Amino acid sequence: MTPAPGPSRPSRMDSIDASGRSNERRLKMLEERLTNMRSKLQVTEQNMIQKNKLIFEDIRATSLEMTDIKKDIQELKEKILWVVKEMQDFAKREQVEMLKKYLDYWNPFKFVTKSDVEATVRDVIEKMRRE
Repeated sequence: MTPAPGPSRPSRMDSIDASGRSNERRLKMLEERLTNMRSKLQVTEQNMIQKNKLIFEDIRATSLEMTDIKKDIQELKEKILWVVKEMQDFAKREQVEMLKKYLDYWNPFKFVTKSDVEATVRDVIEKMRRE
């Protein structure tokens, strides 16, 4: 019992041919998808490279700003220390109050100047001569 050669052969060839065309279409679709994926991947990589450059520039700028801020803070610390040192040389409240008491006691506004004394001495000498 051998199968009839005519009808089974063409249907098998049609089936194989249809299967081959189907596989070819699938392969073309997969190749297109792969091409699209590669293109998207390339765009993504380029975007990442650009973003990376921008981030690096921002980090560098921030680093420079931080360096400047550190310098400014150091200068402020030095100035504050200088001010504190100068303030230690200021007179204490008790010392100022003591000085005020002495000034009130002496009352320098009532002191006589040299020219006042000379004028008074001259007046006294003239009075004595006249008498």
